[in-house]
Amino acid sequence: MNRYYYETPMWSVTALCSVAVLLAFLCFAAFHYWAGWAGGAPTVIRWLLLLMGLVFLTAGIRPRHWRPWRYFYADEDGPSECPETKDTKWLMVPWARIGSIKRRTFYGRYKGPSIELLLKDDEIDPFFTADKLTKRFSGRPALENGFFTVGYSNDFINIDHAVRTLNQMKGKHT
Repeated sequence: MNRYYYETPMWSVTALCSVAVLLAFLCFAAFHYWAGWAGGAPTVIRWLLLLMGLVFLTAGIRPRHWRPWRYFYADEDGPSECPETKDTKWLMVPWARIGSIKRRTFYGRYKGPSIELLLKDDEIDPFFTADKLTKRFSGRPALENGFFTVGYSNDFINIDHAVRTLNQMKGKHT
């Protein structure tokens, strides 16, 4: 089975989590050596540093954060939205109901692949309520030429490779 995962690469996940752990230790060091460098600063700031250190440490060492963040996958049946929890329903859209797949710029600055999905309202609402509301507030129609367009922006993923791979899969399976 040929499957493509649109997910954050492992190197970037490792880098982001490592930076969180480093920031935690910097906060702990600032908390520990407070008297030597803070002078007459309020003590509440010292305790905020401890709290921030705990937050960064928790975020950095949580095992779930050390896995690639998956947005969707595609196989011979079509792209599927990946659920965050096991009890979430999956949305599988067959290749026959996929429009164009291309590189786009969202909101003037975010780049990523966009996929046109031929969906009914009862399929859009459970999975893309936030996207539907965003389109309504931005004055853009929810459906363009009968398709609901979704976009995925991530600075760490090679967009051109994602678009090329998805278009090749669509061409092979339609």
